[in-house]
This record gives sequence, structure tokens and C-alpha cells, in this order.
Amino acid sequence: EIYDEPFGDVSGIPTTLVSQLARKDVTVSLSADGGDEIFAGYDKHITSLHHHNQFAKIPFTARKIIESGMCHIDPDKIPYLKNTYNFETKYRKLKNVITLQHAVDIMKLTSQYFTFNQTQELLKEPLVALPTHFDDMVSSHNDEMNHMLAVDYKTYLVDDILTKVDRAGMSVGLEGREPLLDYRLIEFTAQLPSHFKYRDGKQKWLLKEITHKYLPKKLMDRPKQGFGVPITEWFKDELEKYFYIYLDQNRLVKEGLFNADKVIEMRDKYLDGDKESAAKLWRILMFEMWYERWVWDV
Repeated sequence: EIYDEPFGDVSGIPTTLVSQLARKDVTVSLSADGGDEIFAGYDKHITSLHHHNQFAKIPFTARKIIESGMCHIDPDKIPYLKNTYNFETKYRKLKNVITLQHAVDIMKLTSQYFTFNQTQELLKEPLVALPTHFDDMVSSHNDEMNHMLAVDYKTYLVDDILTKVDRAGMSVGLEGREPLLDYRLIEFTAQLPSHFKYRDGKQKWLLKEITHKYLPKKLMDRPKQGFGVPITEWFKDELEKYFYIYLDQNRLVKEGLFNADKVIEMRDKYLDGDKESAAKLWRILMFEMWYERWVWDV
């Protein structure tokens, strides 16, 4: 009802609740969105750069051999690991990551909830990969970290974060302002070498150095906390009924978009206690609820 599109970010729920609380006192609010995207604040930036640097030490031919070997191993046949959380997806991602040449490609792959092949298995029709800003090339003088940041604020920031905050706020009549997205600040930081953003293991280094002049250091130097909700627990309790309503075999077959058997297999594995990803099922559920509301009259 609020997002008017199949929006999959579960943090849209707490963002809407926080907006409701803020609206009791104000009609305009300030938000700090953009800080992570322009100052390297996400762990995915650091992890992708680390993988890139580590794999770059291995000759490309050797990496291709490893990838080829992993193609012949069924992750469901690997003892112990096959029962760990979301192992199949992690295994397939690792297989593909090994041969990637750029950190931004690693970030793209590791950020996906479904790999391309998994998405294809879920759909009835052939999947066509369309170009996105993940495929943009930046000028050669820029480094791997800055490349990732440039992609992030043209994809994740605008299509997820800002969409989430805008729709959540406006659903209760709250306007959000984004001072960190002033175009002059973006243009300035985009030209800075990445060691001003990530240095000696510290994320958002420059931003923190400035704020330490005005705010207590102990207030700023704390572990990063996400804005998530316990959907894994919810889906096994009060939200379980939604699985049986929207991820129903007959419904999916009649709709004709998804491979019904594959979706039901994922659903039942999760409900039976296997280490299936609740985040994947959440996204299918959000699509189905949106599709029923705006497109398909069941």
C-alpha cells in the first residue's frame, strides 16, 4: 500500500514506524542517508575489496581451475556445511567470485539474494539480464573502492534507501531532508582518494575525524547497527499464515509467473527448520502481495 512497487527491503517496516513517531512532533526531519555510500561505511565495501585483493594474488589460470572443480561438486553433498545457513547460495557465489577481476563485480554478486541461475530457476520464462549501473565503468584514475561507492549511490542508495525513507515518511505526512546528499558534497568526496574514506581499518574515516571535533568520540566510535527486524522468527509464528496464502501451489500455478514447485520447495524447507534463507522468501512474498494488490485480481 505504501511502496506501490514490489519493494523488498524489510527495514521499510521499522522506518515507517519511526516516521510515525517523529510525525507526532514534526512535519520535516533530517536524515543522514548517503554517509555510508559516499564515505565507505558498509561492510560489503570492505569485504569485497578484501576478496578482490586476496584473489588477485592467485594466478587467473589457477582460479579458473578452482572454479571448474567447484562446478562438479554438488553443495548439497558436502558433509556438515550443507546444513549451515544459506550454504548453497554462498557456495555458488564463491564459485563465481573467484574469477572476477574487479571489486565492484564481487560486490554486485555478493549483494544478490538470488544468483542469476537461481532466479532463472524460480521463473517460468527465460530471464534476460539487462544492463544496470553495476556495469558502468569509471575513469581509469579511480580506485576499486571509489568505483564501488560510485555504483552504490547510483543503485542501492537511490533505488532502495531513498525510496524507503521517502515512501515511509510521506505515508504519514513526514518530509525527509538529506543534507549529506548535497551535490557539492557528493562532487567533492567523489574526487577524494579512497584512503580518506577507509583508512587503517576505519570506515568513514574523514567523516568521523570531522565529527570528533563536535561530538564525543565514544558516541561515534561504536559498532554499526542495522535497522532490521526478526523476519526469521516472525515467519515461524504470526506471519506463517502469509506463506500458505501467497505461496500456495494452486495460486502460483494459476498466476503462471513462478516455478511453483521450486517456490514450494523453498517454503517447506524453511518451515521444516532447514537453513533456508527467510530473506529470499520475504522478497517473493512481497512481490506476490504487491502483484495481487495492483496487477492480478485473484
